[in-house]
Amino acid sequence: RLSVYNVLGQEVKLLVSGEMDPGSHTVTWDGRTGSEEHAGTGAYFYRIDVDGVDGIHHSAEKRMLLIK
Repeated sequence: RLSVYNVLGQEVKLLVSGEMDPGSHTVTWDGRTGSEEHAGTGAYFYRIDVDGVDGIHHSAEKRMLLIK
């Protein structure tokens, strides 16, 4: 699962959900919300949650800037 969140912690857009084949993947966020409106310029966070082959749940969160 890969999602974008605003600074209030609200999910703005779900980018990836479900199982994917092992390996590298590229995902691009076009700056639109889940309702296809343009998100405003500013700071956002993306979070990835993965259930690893080792049976352990992994997650990471990073900050990003949307500049128009």
